[in-house]
Formats: sequence, C-alpha cells, structure tokens
Amino acid sequence: MENYVLTFGALSASIHTPNRVFGLSGVGKTKFINTVTGSTLAVSNTIDSVTENSTSTDIPILDIGQARIQLVDMPGFGDTRDDDEVKVFRNIAEWLSVSFREGKKVSGIIYLRSIQEARVLRAETKLMQMVKDLCGDDNLNHVVLVTNRWCLDAEQEEEEREQQIVSDPTRFGTSRLKSVQVRRLKNKYTKEDAQGIVEIFENIPSITLQIQQEMQDAGRSFDKTTAASRIDVDLHVRSNELAKEIERNESRLQSMHAEIVQRQCDGGGGGCVIM
Repeated sequence: MENYVLTFGALSASIHTPNRVFGLSGVGKTKFINTVTGSTLAVSNTIDSVTENSTSTDIPILDIGQARIQLVDMPGFGDTRDDDEVKVFRNIAEWLSVSFREGKKVSGIIYLRSIQEARVLRAETKLMQMVKDLCGDDNLNHVVLVTNRWCLDAEQEEEEREQQIVSDPTRFGTSRLKSVQVRRLKNKYTKEDAQGIVEIFENIPSITLQIQQEMQDAGRSFDKTTAASRIDVDLHVRSNELAKEIERNESRLQSMHAEIVQRQCDGGGGGCVIM
C-alpha cells in the first residue's frame, strides 16, 4: 500500500534579482515533483499555475527503503486561473475525503516556498493556515516546510525570514509541542537533494488528517469543517475591510469636490454656495 504525500505551494509573484532567479515563476512545486520522480508534469513559466485539481496521475511511485511513496500535486492557491478560493478549498477537501474512503493513507505534507519572497501575502498566509487546519495541531510534525532558491552564501535576512514563518502563529507557528519540520533546497538542487526531502517520510506512519476525521468520522459537510470556518471568518473580515475602504474613498471624493468648488469661488470673486 502506498503512502501519500501532498505537495502545496503558494504562487510567487515577484521578479527576483538576476543572480538569484530570472523572470516571473511559480514556487517550483511541480518542478520539485518532476525532479524527484522523473515525471513530466507541465510546469508554468508564469505566475499562472498549471495545476487546477489534486492529482497523482502520471506521477511515478517512489520506492524508498521499505516505503512506497506517492506524491500528489495539489492545486495552487492564489491561482490566477481560479480566483474562487472556496472552490479550491472544497476541491482539496473532497479529494482527501474520497481518498480516505478508498483507504489511501496520507503520511504528510510538503509545503514549498521561495526564500527569496520577502513578504508572505494574504493568500499565502491563508494557505498556511489551511494546511494547519487540514492536518490538525497534533499532526503538524507531518508537515515539512521546504524553502527553496537558497544561495550558498545565505543572508541573515533570509535566515530571519525562515524563522519568522515557523514561529508566527498566523503562519506555521504553534504553541503546541509538535511543530512543522524545516528543510532547505539550494537554488539549483539535484534529484538527490529533492529525494532527501521525500526520504523524511520513509519511516513516518500514516495519519488521519483532521479534515478527514471531521468529514468522515464526524459526518460533517465541508462547510462545517474547521478549514471552512476559517474561510468564512476571512471573507467576513475582507468584506468589512472593503466597506471601510469604500467609505474612506467616498469621504476623500467629497473633500476633493468641496476644495475644487471653494477654489472656483475664490477665483471668481462672486458669492458661492458650496453644497
């Protein structure tokens, strides 16, 4: 029986300096799978992710020691091909639910991100939180955060960036005893480098993810899961932020209009009524 390892990664949207990475690209999730398995999944050269659905199709099984490991390419989040975040979450949850019923065992999650990304944007923060909600606090040690595109002369800023991601509770930080594992990949890594990441799961027992327990054992629909509840809260917060932004813009427009009318009155020398 194969053990399934899910791979996630938020989309990169910045242009890196010439001595690091050229042009616009994704975080390298599919490239990682191709490198370690020899598969030929389509790799995007833009910020548009090619992966739209959870899939292990065309990804060879890896025989590592006594373990048989099947990597799964999960859909990108913050994907410019699908802006419906709830749909992306639901796709992942349903795949996990079906896999659980079919007896497919999950050993853990590989989460890739470029260390060259200076900021963790809202979409990626949400993805990190979703990964934590999928697993549950008691299974966080089955998550491996892999930062790639490291140069040989790592800078202090990059070291601090990595530490912040694993310590900040809004990202992968936790107050629990179990925490995510951390690994690095250099800018031009080899198959052996990538295989070293996958080998972490050789002796790790399979687990039942929190969302699988909620949807199968507790019989909840996706909308009632911990992950879905977080989406609702986030959408509510964003809605309030948008309403406040609209209110601020309307106030600015009113002030600008009053200022323009006042200038016209001052320049005309006659009496004016400012509405």
